Amino acid sequence: PDIEMAWAMRAMQHAEVYYKLISSVDPQFLKLTKVNDEIYSEFRKNFEKLRIDILDPEELKSVSAKEVRIFSLKYCLASDQQLLMINTFLYI
Repeated sequence: PDIEMAWAMRAMQHAEVYYKLISSVDPQFLKLTKVNDEIYSEFRKNFEKLRIDILDPEELKSVSAKEVRIFSLKYCLASDQQLLMINTFLYI
């Protein structure tokens, strides 16, 4: 139990540092991967009408949300291991 608690505390410290780093950068300039622009372009091409500035829970339950999940999985499987790890982290 002590090891698990120490691990959890350290993980929380890391999460806080990463959150501060990410939130201190203007999202317009934030690049998590080398292919951000490519992902966004293809996403917008496939989901022109999907609003991402304000997420609506009902819209996320719709068919288009399922298509978004399929899109992200397809992209992750086609990309390198780093992108797969980032996507997995974002779904946690």
